[in-house]
Amino acid sequence: MATIEAKGFVQHMNYSPVQGLCVQIGPSPNSTELFVLALSDTDSPTERDAKATMISGLATALAGRLTVTVTHEEGSAKIGRIFLSGTSL
Repeated sequence: MATIEAKGFVQHMNYSPVQGLCVQIGPSPNSTELFVLALSDTDSPTERDAKATMISGLATALAGRLTVTVTHEEGSAKIGRIFLSGTSL
């Protein structure tokens, strides 16, 4: 599958420390894509740390109205990586 990028502002986030994150990203509140970052009991400590870093980065982008780029596989809403202000998370 191909990796796709979506770029825009974080318009809305819902976070659960048990389930993970749902985030809407797009140029405006009326034009967004929904992405997820699921947390699992089977995540390794490294995976958990990486996901926590991405969640923190997305929260920073929401608070600061910063543009983010999210990568995901074609046909999937699962976040692969995020890019924020020239930084890859």
